[in-house]
Amino acid sequence: MAVLLAAGGVASTAGGRQGFPVRGRGPVLPPGPGRSNNPFPTPIPATEGVIKVNFVEFAFLPDAGSDAARMDMLLDEPGTHRMFVNTMQGLLYTVSYDGKTVQPYLDLNDPN
Repeated sequence: MAVLLAAGGVASTAGGRQGFPVRGRGPVLPPGPGRSNNPFPTPIPATEGVIKVNFVEFAFLPDAGSDAARMDMLLDEPGTHRMFVNTMQGLLYTVSYDGKTVQPYLDLNDPN
């Protein structure tokens, strides 16, 4: 498929489809009457459409060396009555259901 470059840097195919710029991302809308550079000319109130979220700290994982633990996924294992959480640094922790007990379970980086 051949792509032709039109004036203004807008690419079009041989079939006449246009709209994607040669540089950058997304379609480029041609200028015209009634178009605005500001899609929200009046500010949106800060309380409009707000979703309230209750946040409670559940458990605390120890730092991984000098960096904070970067948690990836928390899974419940009903047969053991524990939850497991892995970190992006390669550590797997076991977490009690109340979140008060967090213990290292497996270090995937340990060569032994």
